[in-house]
Amino acid sequence: MNRFLAGSVLALTLVGAGLASAATSPARPIDYGARCKTLAGQWSSTSPAHATSQHFSLAKADAVRGEKSCASSNAAQQKKGTSAYRAALKLIGVTPSL
Repeated sequence: MNRFLAGSVLALTLVGAGLASAATSPARPIDYGARCKTLAGQWSSTSPAHATSQHFSLAKADAVRGEKSCASSNAAQQKKGTSAYRAALKLIGVTPSL
């Protein structure tokens, strides 16, 4: 009996917490186009200083892939573009701003 009661209380607590958090934070779509623009700017401003990095050619290939993906109007492609830009920045030792 005590196990049942404790389990019920725990379940109600978890459900209540889930409902409270869902009610306070409405889901907003992520603007991958804006993220693309920010990361592209970060790449273009930081990449010249890292042109001698041993991973620069790999990073540049990722950045080109990011540029192509970000040129799309499709959010899924833009998301891939942001991932590619982030990978490029990390390869040259730069922390992505997003």
